[in-house]
Amino acid sequence: MISLKLFSPTIRELADRYAAAFPRPHQTGYRARTVAQHLGHIRIGRLTPEHLRDFLKARGHLSAQSIAHEVNCLKAIVRTARQQWGLDIPDHKDTFSRIAMPTIDGARERRLLPGEWQALWAEASERMRLSMVVALETGVRRGEMCAIQCEWVDLSARTMRLTKEVTKTKRGRLVPLSISAVEALRPYVQQGGSLLHMTPNAHRLSWHRTRDRAAVGMPSLREFHWHDLRHECLSRLAAAGWTPAMLRVVSGHADWRMLQRYVNLRAEDVLAKMDEVRGVVT
Repeated sequence: MISLKLFSPTIRELADRYAAAFPRPHQTGYRARTVAQHLGHIRIGRLTPEHLRDFLKARGHLSAQSIAHEVNCLKAIVRTARQQWGLDIPDHKDTFSRIAMPTIDGARERRLLPGEWQALWAEASERMRLSMVVALETGVRRGEMCAIQCEWVDLSARTMRLTKEVTKTKRGRLVPLSISAVEALRPYVQQGGSLLHMTPNAHRLSWHRTRDRAAVGMPSLREFHWHDLRHECLSRLAAAGWTPAMLRVVSGHADWRMLQRYVNLRAEDVLAKMDEVRGVVT
């Protein structure tokens, strides 16, 4: 009997098909294309731990979390090909188990320091300023923000709808908008179409230019990342007394433990809440 297991597509063929299921700005599709770029020439049946170690080395300039996302994307590609597309290919569980992943830091601790927001604002373009306000007020991810269409924003209801196709968790959610977010969005929503008119990569490059220019006068900003604005948003809401359930409505986290990594209350935040509860006037 002839074995059907002789069929072994390349990783590029699988990654391209997987990425096609996501809209262009989606970060998952971007990661799938990155996997294809580095490992695409390898047939999935011949993937070895050495291939994965070379991939980790090539991506060593990224954070441990970013590398983990890309490796997990490859795992998802293989899993999807087997379970949803019905392809008879190896699951490579043993292959993945034989590589040492870089250690991921625990909770995010970086918060905005006095003067940093003003320094960033002074160097930001009009669209970058808009994205900064939306990030700080809503905590949406970069990929989600770049995908926002103006018709998703309801200024009267003060909500912004994110469809499942653009969220990291593949679950749609309705994001509440603060007064500051509404005022920032108002001039742009009436124009229709894409809110930012920027791909995630274009936004990333624009942010780096903004941050690097601001860091000339404020060196502490060199270590400030875009995703830290999401962390700042959730930490401020937590300091204001928002419950974990309320925070999840904003953040869209599927895992409670991941949400905990994003909330970092400072001692002064806890003291302010303590005085508020006791009725202390400062």
